[in-house]
Amino acid sequence: MVAPSAPADRLRQILDQPSSVAQLERLCAALGWGKEISYEADGGWLAVVTCGLGDSRRVESNAHHPRTKKGEKAGRAAAAAQAVEELLALAARELAQKPVMLQDVFRESFPKSILESGKDAWARFWAQMEQLDASSPRAVGVSTEGNDGSGLPVLVQVAAPGLVILELPRASRNGELLPDLKRLLADESITKVFCDSAAQRDMRSLGLSHESPGVVDLELSASEKLGKSSGLRGLARIASLVLGIRAEKGDSSVLDEFDKGGGARSLSEFSSKAQDFAAMEAHGTLKTWEALRLATGAAPKQQKAGAKKLKKRKASAINADVAKLDHDVDIKAIDANVAKPDLDVEIKVPAKKLKKSKVKDKAVPEIEDEILALEEQLRALGTEKPKAKKAKKPKALETGKPKALETERPKALETEKPKAVETERPKALETEKPKAKKLKLKSKPQPGAATASIQQPKQLPSSGGEERLKWKGWKNALDDELKAAGGSLPWKQLQAALVARRDACRQAALPASMKKVAKKQVALACTNELGLRALASVPETYLSPHDNLVRLP
Repeated sequence: MVAPSAPADRLRQILDQPSSVAQLERLCAALGWGKEISYEADGGWLAVVTCGLGDSRRVESNAHHPRTKKGEKAGRAAAAAQAVEELLALAARELAQKPVMLQDVFRESFPKSILESGKDAWARFWAQMEQLDASSPRAVGVSTEGNDGSGLPVLVQVAAPGLVILELPRASRNGELLPDLKRLLADESITKVFCDSAAQRDMRSLGLSHESPGVVDLELSASEKLGKSSGLRGLARIASLVLGIRAEKGDSSVLDEFDKGGGARSLSEFSSKAQDFAAMEAHGTLKTWEALRLATGAAPKQQKAGAKKLKKRKASAINADVAKLDHDVDIKAIDANVAKPDLDVEIKVPAKKLKKSKVKDKAVPEIEDEILALEEQLRALGTEKPKAKKAKKPKALETGKPKALETERPKALETEKPKAVETERPKALETEKPKAKKLKLKSKPQPGAATASIQQPKQLPSSGGEERLKWKGWKNALDDELKAAGGSLPWKQLQAALVARRDACRQAALPASMKKVAKKQVALACTNELGLRALASVPETYLSPHDNLVRLP
């Protein structure tokens, strides 16, 4: 073991640093103190140094340098110089204390049983965990040796109350951790306490990190409670600050045996001194964490975060179990079987493994075939989309010329000759107004004259609703209009109503942009062939030689 240097020599080495900031850094690193330099408006640049649990020193420099880069450097130097001056005497007393080896610090609590990993050792471990009551935390100290970062370490130490288990992972048959150690690492209800390096090599070699639920890094816990240090404190300095002593790790060269013994198959290949030292690391880690936890009265932040993750995982596990239960029990299948007492159905639980029901009724397969056929037909009908027929745009609606209306002529009326219209026309209609003679088909209609002679009614009578938009022929339209008017109408008004009705039926099949027809177009239509067709549809029994009214018989 290398003898510690005299306190005066240690302090001289610290004060030989060129700047006050570096001096404070070295002083805190030597004793594991935490420090922080900041600026406040009242005290200027100041340093807060944590010298132990509940021992925080605030040193104000009263230097108010400007908050520039150069001013900040000068302010931090002033605060560090003031802190070194005030804490130098305390540091000298701390360094003058006789150091105590970790083995001696925890000798009284050191377990008597150091067991090689195996079924019997782990059986004792799990029994020990079961005996812990609510006042005792379910926690273990974990450490590793021979860890070069290339895979599993040579040795894994697990310290629990009353025993320490040492496992050689590389000595197992498959070169893996034993099942019980895997179970422990996966058990989030048991806290695994590490005192790891900055690279967290111990935790990573076992597939864990400081963020894993149920995992605590003593270095991070010390930073939370004792302030940030210039570097890693190590187990000995953390124990010193927590227990109020000056502890040292001692000669750790005996651990070199594990670095060189990667091919060892049994613990007997290592000295008992090396085994004791390795076991002490795990045990000391656990005991220091317990002391820190009791002194602060609260769990560190990382442990609380791990507990929250544990609760979330437990809740997720419960939800998964409920979902699995719902999946395994097929309620619909059971209800369907209960609803069919006539069928001979075999049911086996869980429903997830239900076999196909054995049905004796031979008609059931035939019914199922019919249902499948109907479903296929319905799907075929659902996929077919009716093709919309495009209505041809009558040229008469665009230009107002009578010739375009010939394209809308019903087939039944295309063979009729205009002369038949003239012969069927009653004399009363021809003699009442001589100007009506201009309506002969042989001569072209005069739009201007027709507009002057025909008066458009203010409101055309309607026979109601959607039925009016369905064209059922001139005779039916004639009867509907006369019934709507009370039984009689002047022939000119009736002609206009019939043409408007025919036009409305035609517009129902046209696009929205073409459904508006001007009154002038309707009036002109009365003088062309549609108007003549409307008059030709009036039976002689509807006419009277005494007036111009058309009546229902």
